[in-house]
Amino acid sequence: MISGFIIVRQLTVNEYAFYTIANTFLGAMTLLSDCGVNTSVYALGAQNWQNKKKMGIILHRGLQLRNHFAIYTLVFTVPVLIYLLYQQHASNLSIFLIILSIIPSFYAGLSDAIFEVVPKLNQELKILQKNQTLVALLRLCLVFLSAFIFPFTCVILLANGLPRILGNIKLKKIALKNAEISNIQDTEVNKETTRIIKRTAPSTIYFVFSSQVSLFILSFLGKTTSIAQLGALGRFSVIFTVFTTFVNMVFIPRFARSENNRSLLLKKSHFILLLSLIGSISVGFVLYIFRSFVLRFLGANYQNLDYSFLLIIIQGIITVLSSNAYEFNLRKGWVIHPLLDILISLVPTVIFAILIPLNTLPNVILYGILNSLVYFLSHYFAFIVQLFQKADKY
Repeated sequence: MISGFIIVRQLTVNEYAFYTIANTFLGAMTLLSDCGVNTSVYALGAQNWQNKKKMGIILHRGLQLRNHFAIYTLVFTVPVLIYLLYQQHASNLSIFLIILSIIPSFYAGLSDAIFEVVPKLNQELKILQKNQTLVALLRLCLVFLSAFIFPFTCVILLANGLPRILGNIKLKKIALKNAEISNIQDTEVNKETTRIIKRTAPSTIYFVFSSQVSLFILSFLGKTTSIAQLGALGRFSVIFTVFTTFVNMVFIPRFARSENNRSLLLKKSHFILLLSLIGSISVGFVLYIFRSFVLRFLGANYQNLDYSFLLIIIQGIITVLSSNAYEFNLRKGWVIHPLLDILISLVPTVIFAILIPLNTLPNVILYGILNSLVYFLSHYFAFIVQLFQKADKY
């Protein structure tokens, strides 16, 4: 989070708009290269986490598929990224360097989520946190140096990506303590992985588009300043992301390993939701009360954004809850039909787009809030329905 504020303050408004687009696309590319692979690894791993050989086969299959999907992801997303940067009047050289600088982070993202499954399921949280802290400190040092010496998007992206590669080397060693990676083909693993991916991929693709629709709208409208403001305010969303990461690391693995007992899962899921709601509202309340102070961290180019800041806080709270509801379904391997999932989200999205004039930053954020709310409600009720269908009553 500290590195994020350094980047906001040191980059020019135009350069930060480029960074916002590139960094957002990096997240989208990481999701598209997954398309349910990590979900399948987590779901199968929760059933076999004490079996090193089986766990190794599951990891190998996951890594194999991530690398395969990565090729298609690059083919489809890079041209769109080039177009959006071009819309913001980025030079050809800048676009070329930005594309190259994304690769280290994208490459690291292919494996880190897969390797993290093993220590999470085994609750080796101290080792995992130590590695994450090391990566974060190294990233902070590199970003600090590069932001003051070479304040360009491509350099900042490299500073973000290189520590992740080093962290992944350590993360792989941690995972191998409880998994023996093998290229042995397991029919059961392949079949279940394919089933989950087929169910998850369409929803993931739709989610990538819908979750980044605010950026797409501002980019197509050519509002460089608004893009930079959206990215700058988004730095505070990292606070909610930290809370989500904590829940996913401590509580979700225990939820995934729990027996399919309806009453037990119902209690655990609502405990997690209540904890997330209280925690995120408390964080949001403190941020808004001290908004005049915290907005100063963004620098002089991003003042007088109180209303947009409030909307970002509300969106952050809903996103935390949405993440919980999404995890409940996926970590138990309960994936609803993708067409139904998309239709439930798409219809309100279209209605909101018609009703809300998307020509200002607050309206674009409000549009994102409504979409996030629909996303949370749809996945929460999907979890409840599948809980009563697939979990044992006693």
